[in-house]
Amino acid sequence: MKENLEKIGIKYCGGCNPLFDRKEYVQNLEKNMTIPVELAVEGREYDLIYVVCGCPVCCADISGLRSKEFIFVAENGRYIKRTVMTQ
Repeated sequence: MKENLEKIGIKYCGGCNPLFDRKEYVQNLEKNMTIPVELAVEGREYDLIYVVCGCPVCCADISGLRSKEFIFVAENGRYIKRTVMTQ
């Protein structure tokens, strides 16, 4: 985890997979963070947004979100992809 992060957001998918407790995953993620994590809000700039999905489809709409980096995780926290936005 980068130490220079100031604002971290969380974006949830639609929740089609009841077997993956997305809330529990985020609570465990927050335990390892040194800065607060908040639900991602459209129009606000973030250093990093975790997109937490219930399946590999990752249907969460991130079109209105602004972040330097997105990390997509799904199915019990399995890492899907990392996207770094360029200016």
